Amino acid sequence: MNFDQQSDSVPHLQTFKSARHAPNVDHHFEDVAIQPIVVSIVDGDAQNSTRLRAVLEARGYDVQTFPNGKAFLAAHKTGRRGCLLVDTSPPGTEGFALIKTLKSTDCGLATIAMAPHFSAARAVESIRAGASDCLELPIDDEVLVRSLEASVEQAESVAAAVAFAALAKHRVSTLTARQCEILDLIVAGHPSKNIAADLDISQRTVENHRAAIARKTCAKSMAAVVHSAICANCHLMNSVRSAPLAG
Repeated sequence: MNFDQQSDSVPHLQTFKSARHAPNVDHHFEDVAIQPIVVSIVDGDAQNSTRLRAVLEARGYDVQTFPNGKAFLAAHKTGRRGCLLVDTSPPGTEGFALIKTLKSTDCGLATIAMAPHFSAARAVESIRAGASDCLELPIDDEVLVRSLEASVEQAESVAAAVAFAALAKHRVSTLTARQCEILDLIVAGHPSKNIAADLDISQRTVENHRAAIARKTCAKSMAAVVHSAICANCHLMNSVRSAPLAG
């Protein structure tokens, strides 16, 4: 089964100029922040799925079970917070393909591979494919919970980074064309004096734009401005110039 055909490709971040046309997405981040973490179990063994579900629900997790990867992909919502437990043992080799597919879409969903036995080579292969951990069946309850907690923490870290990048992109979209141009040069390390000369404007005008950029990106320092700009992918702009960072 070709899971790649069922997964949606995740577009690369747009360049700095195109980000200026992004829609208002503040409400999206509010929605993401309150989403519960969902644990999805993909296992053709209904008995094992039922046992794992009972263990996790008893610990307060929201759990969904699926008999195969196709059913999971049909129900999976891109960007949803959570963790995936997937059987990668024969005849569940499709589980391994599912892990690779999710990694290729860069969805930020943490995955745990399950199998009756993992050789060292198979464990390494699973981790490289995108699994955050490998657990041998039958799984001890405490081992399962510890692994899941670590995987959820990893998923949260990834989700936070992705959310901030999208939020930074939205904030950058509020800048004017001139502010975008100046931000490019700030990221490239140019001081205000050089920016003013390059753009044939006064240094005071540059400083005013820098203040406006900081305000619109909700940054309390130029370092924070640069961080937001990089997250918004403005470093891909053709106008960015290489220069040593100003002291």
